[in-house]
Amino acid sequence: MNWFTENKIFTSVLMVIVVAALALGYLTFAASGKYDEAVQSYQTGMAKLTQLRSLAPYRNTENLKKVQAQVTEYKGQTEELHAELIQRQGMIAPIDPSAFQGHLRELVSKTIEHSTQRGVELPPKFYLGFERYESELPRNDITGLLNWQLAAIDAVVNRLIDLKVAKISSVLRPALPGELVAEPSSKDVPLFKKYPFEVVFVGYPGNVQTLLNDLDSFPQFTIARAVRIENEQLKSPSRTAAAPVSTGDPSATPEPLVDKIIIGKERVTASIIVDLVQFTPKQISKK
Repeated sequence: MNWFTENKIFTSVLMVIVVAALALGYLTFAASGKYDEAVQSYQTGMAKLTQLRSLAPYRNTENLKKVQAQVTEYKGQTEELHAELIQRQGMIAPIDPSAFQGHLRELVSKTIEHSTQRGVELPPKFYLGFERYESELPRNDITGLLNWQLAAIDAVVNRLIDLKVAKISSVLRPALPGELVAEPSSKDVPLFKKYPFEVVFVGYPGNVQTLLNDLDSFPQFTIARAVRIENEQLKSPSRTAAAPVSTGDPSATPEPLVDKIIIGKERVTASIIVDLVQFTPKQISKK
């Protein structure tokens, strides 16, 4: 018999202590793992919170006031720009229908005379896109806008004549809203409206570039919305050489052939759609 057999009570107590120690060790190890996971989760959350707090604007009273101040400043700058654009576009003043018709006739006559002096061909029955009003009076409530558009078209056409383009093929002007029939009233007034017109002409590439650059200097606010250019020669030109210069001496070496320069000398047919922009005054809502 050994000592453990002789001391059964002590052995039982010892075994209970060992089992308890193992259980306690396991529980301690498991709790330690959960603790590490909790610490890691806490540190990750705090890192995200710190990052969010460092971003602008963080949702607190101070940053809210900053955002509101920025919105107010932006709104003021926008309203100033809008007011400046309204001044930039020129006045749209009412005009008597018969006075508009007389003014139109005068501008057409001056443009035809100008084109004759500069050698620019105009289309048949040229009337600046306002052919309807050669023998018909416009609606009284649309004459101011028509006269304003007439000034823009006249500026573009006469600029092309100044550039000595070969030909102005057409001036196309869709009817304005409310020009044929009264436009229905609406409470919603947009910040701006666009009235397009198209000018087709034959000239050189430089004429197109100059006109596009000059749109910014016209009295009204005009934007080139679409440009279509077609070369006069649709096929690529063949390489041609200039004839060698003869010196009369049979023994002399002829000068080398020189390719004929053709780039930039061909004419183009250009179609430019111009948007005439009208900025409307700010509408103040009545409460």
